[in-house]
Amino acid sequence: MRQHRQACRARANRAGVGKPAVYRRWKSKEEILIAALSVTEVPLEPIDTGSVCEDLVTLARIVLKHQLSLIFNLHGSCVPRC
Repeated sequence: MRQHRQACRARANRAGVGKPAVYRRWKSKEEILIAALSVTEVPLEPIDTGSVCEDLVTLARIVLKHQLSLIFNLHGSCVPRC
């Protein structure tokens, strides 16, 4: 729980607002994550592996890799392999 409070405080500081302002707009970590993912455009090519399950796994990997590249580029670090 302590790590969650520190992470929320860090997000609020980066946004230039207080922690209460974050939770007035988003009620949970899940809502913050959904909002962050919904505004990020991920460049996609059509995916057709022949399996819907594999298509979704491939899509998840592409989105994860894109999100990690954005996060780590902001912090000037290396992007870990997915």
